[in-house]
Order: sequence, then structure tokens, then C-alpha cells
Amino acid sequence: MYCIILNLNGGELLRDTLDSVQKMSYARFRTVVVDNGSSDRSSILVREQYRGVTLIENGTNLGFGEGNNVGIRYALAQGGDWVLLLNNDIVAAPDMLSEMMTVAVLDPGIGMLAPKIYYHSLPDTFWYAGGNVNYWSGIVSHRGVGRKDRGQFDRIEDTKYITGCAMLIRRAVLEKVGMFDPLFYPAYSEDADLSTRTLRAGHRLVYVPRAKLWHKVSAFSGGGLSP
Repeated sequence: MYCIILNLNGGELLRDTLDSVQKMSYARFRTVVVDNGSSDRSSILVREQYRGVTLIENGTNLGFGEGNNVGIRYALAQGGDWVLLLNNDIVAAPDMLSEMMTVAVLDPGIGMLAPKIYYHSLPDTFWYAGGNVNYWSGIVSHRGVGRKDRGQFDRIEDTKYITGCAMLIRRAVLEKVGMFDPLFYPAYSEDADLSTRTLRAGHRLVYVPRAKLWHKVSAFSGGGLSP
């Protein structure tokens, strides 16, 4: 299991992300930060304060898709059976990965999984509780976005779209359908495309509500539904 965190000038956001990842209770995973040509001290932060984290420096901004692909290739080359992709502006619950893996092992047909995601600034308000893709327009929608969590999305369910903010992917899926398409450089729609290809290849996408994560959305993209 490899946790890949793509970073571009994350600074203190990256620190918070790494601190939460290091507190996750699932023991059998390794963390990789892929730095996409940061001009701040992000790489120094990782190198000096997170010695157990592997740092890959791209030297330039490869965009969301290809930047993550660098980390995915590394994870697969190291023999990783699962790849967890995380934004650099999230805080994960300690049991997030354990809850996702508890569901993942139930069915080999599950190709990708997603946690319940809240706004970090509104910690009981949904940013993502499953999603959908309009195949005509390519526009994605997040179920529950902007609504308070009152238990209305507490069932494990199949979904049509998993956001690249937090995406757990089975190795077999990556080998079968490929990674992110760099055509979408610099960002947006890569996750919708990969979700769609995974579904069309016969794999399930599953939303796991007991797995929780908080997303500092505005810090990454000015708000909205982007990764």
C-alpha cells in the first residue's frame, strides 16, 4: 500500500496533511510526496522533518494527472497492491484508511473507493458523499455538497465518480485501464475520466461513509468541486 501526496507549494498545508497521514491507524502503508516543482520550502520540509516519507521531485509542474502518475508508477514498481491518492490540503481521520480497506477486501470487483469528505472550514458540512458524471457535458457533481451531515449518507454505496482529492485504487485497475490521462493538463476532469474508464472495465466504485476526511478546498482551488 502506497499513499501518494501530490504537492505544489503546499507549505503548512502539506505539514497538516502529513501529520494526519502519519496518525492513520492502518499500519501497512508507505507515504510518498511527489513535488511538482514547488518554489517554496516544501521539499526541505519533507526532507528534514519527515524522514520516513519518500520524496520525489519532478523539478517542474507536470499538472495534476501526470504529477500523480509519477507517484503511481513508483508505487507499482515497488510492488504496491493499492494506491491511495491524497491532496496536499486535507486532514484524514485516523481510521480513514482502515475503514476503506475493510470494505475493499470484501469484493475483488471493487476497483476504487472514496471516503466521506467534509469542508475543513465547516467540519460537519459535506463536500463529497459520492458523485456523478454527466457523460454529455463531462461535468461532475458531488452528492450532498453544502449540506450538513445528519446521517443521510451513511450507507456504503456504489457511485459513478470518485474525486481525486482522496482516491483509493486497486493495482489491478491501474494495470488494466491505465493511470490519469495527461491530456487534461494542468488539472480537472482526470478523476472523472479515470472513474469512467474503471466502471466501463467492469469494476465497482464504492463510497465508504465511515472513512472520513476534511478538505481545505479554498486553499487548493478557490472552492468548488475540483480536486
